[in-house]
Amino acid sequence: MTLASLFNRSEFIARHIGPSDAERSEMLAEIGAASLDDLVAQTLPADIRLNRALDLRPRCRKPKPWPR
Repeated sequence: MTLASLFNRSEFIARHIGPSDAERSEMLAEIGAASLDDLVAQTLPADIRLNRALDLRPRCRKPKPWPR
């Protein structure tokens, strides 16, 4: 890889968007997992997994000023 190739926009986007559905299926087949959830179940111990949705606050649509 060269510095010039890092500036190739189409290659950069392809590297950072992630695998396609076909690539993901190929990866999972290679490692013997039926899905990404199955992969997580095989690799992450159940006692440290969070088995519920995250309790996230609603996003703030407009930035608020810093308190003084």
